[in-house]
Amino acid sequence: LLLPIGFGGLLSNIPEAGMALTALESLLAHHDAGQLAVIAAKLNCAPDVHAIKEALALELPSVQSQMENLAVDMGYTPGVLALFYKVAIGSGVAPLVIFMGVGAMTDFGPLLANPRTLLLGAAAQFGIFATVLGALTLNYFGLISFTLPQAAAIG
Repeated sequence: LLLPIGFGGLLSNIPEAGMALTALESLLAHHDAGQLAVIAAKLNCAPDVHAIKEALALELPSVQSQMENLAVDMGYTPGVLALFYKVAIGSGVAPLVIFMGVGAMTDFGPLLANPRTLLLGAAAQFGIFATVLGALTLNYFGLISFTLPQAAAIG
């Protein structure tokens, strides 16, 4: 598990590779005056890299997404690690897959050694699932307010 993390850390720190940069970060790193002026005009700030970064930090996520799309339209592409972050980490899928994989590795070992433990494992999984549904039911009836991520954390 640590080997891919370390390899990704090395890849993201290769100088000038841009593997971890988004399309907008790549645009800002190239310092093209014409393209910086277009971005600055959309953000109502000076056509300076630092001013653009400060203006972007204050904008809503929807505006940041529009600027990212504008950078893609100008021909910049996000790096491989930036895409991986957006798809796996940003969406929250990677932690789920990792924990499911680790859980499967730990649960299936004793199951294969002693198949009677299937009932114990099934009861444990049902308990987790029932806890999530119970928290969402409490939210539905207005007894206790839980969001879906909070209910999943309880389970």
